Amino acid sequence: MAYFYVYAPFNGANWGQNTYCFNNAPHPSRYYCCPIDIGRPNNDVTPIYFYGSSNIRSIRVIFDNQVCNSIPGDPWENALKVELFGQLDAQCYVGALSYSHVANPITTGTQVYNANYIKLGDASPDTCNCNQNFLCYNGVHVHMERSSNGASISLACWAPVYAATTWIYRWSAAC
Repeated sequence: MAYFYVYAPFNGANWGQNTYCFNNAPHPSRYYCCPIDIGRPNNDVTPIYFYGSSNIRSIRVIFDNQVCNSIPGDPWENALKVELFGQLDAQCYVGALSYSHVANPITTGTQVYNANYIKLGDASPDTCNCNQNFLCYNGVHVHMERSSNGASISLACWAPVYAATTWIYRWSAAC
């Protein structure tokens, strides 16, 4: 069995894992479990990268929307589910994760990439037009979740994370 890691998509900080850092309210999940918001203090468009360990040989990226109940077409609605594989061409499934609030997504369908590093899209500085029933951060951030067969890093609120260095999620598989 080997460990497969996914790292922070950009330099930033933990804005909330199971609870939001700003108010300690429960942090909802949309697709999987174990959410984390990684944010930045600036208000610039920030590229969101998928950074995986070298033993992740391919990924399947699946577009989805309707994340935040905001205006259709708004980047806050966009999500990319990323399935991880230990072999090329989406063979030997390892686990999955999602990235929500993705502007300019790499795909609006389903696409396989033989890569462990790729730009997925951008974190938008625009204000979220979220339904008032949804708790949503405004500001440059990405909301991530993982499949239940993985593990999560445990971070203090506001702890820094570093692109391609700080692991966020990991899975164990025999690929």
